[in-house]
Amino acid sequence: KGNIIPHVIEPSAGLSRLIYAVMLSSYVYGEPNSDRDWNWFNFTGAMAPWEAAILPLMKKDGMSEGAKELYWQLKDYGLEVIYDESGKIGKRYARNDEIGVKYCITYDYDSLEKDLITIRDRDTMHQVQIKIDLLPDLIRQLILDILTWSDLENEFGHYLHYDNAIEKSLPNNVKQFIACKKSLDENLNKVNRSLIPTFTTNSWKIGR
Repeated sequence: KGNIIPHVIEPSAGLSRLIYAVMLSSYVYGEPNSDRDWNWFNFTGAMAPWEAAILPLMKKDGMSEGAKELYWQLKDYGLEVIYDESGKIGKRYARNDEIGVKYCITYDYDSLEKDLITIRDRDTMHQVQIKIDLLPDLIRQLILDILTWSDLENEFGHYLHYDNAIEKSLPNNVKQFIACKKSLDENLNKVNRSLIPTFTTNSWKIGR
């Protein structure tokens, strides 16, 4: 005996109910007095509003300029990325967690001096440093679940500082997929850049 409270979501053909179900199932409550005390969405890479966020560590010493150039490189590669330079880096990590962005890419002094970039995983809050020229392929593989974050930390971590090391370690069918994707991206990049819309965030407009 007792009261029974139904808690089953019944999706219908309506899009709003499906979106609500996804958002509800992806919502995570932060824990007070922990490393992450804010609420956030743990969307999959395919469901996240953006695949990655580009964050200069600071606005000085050429980091903003380098980060903006990296932003456009990833856009030209076909990735959906967001640029954010407002506030402290920790606040920006939290802000992007809150909207479900899967990976944060920090452009810092190592990026300027050593061509290294830092990727932060939203779910674990762990970070890995790789060479900048590996970044586009790596983000694509992560979003498509060709690689997992655990792969990077446990299996590929000691390779990440070397050009093409990840690609050389992949199965042949995955290599063929990446080669086809690169060919498609090269053709897409020939499209007039004036057709690419500008992106606005925090009252700051990225344009060419």
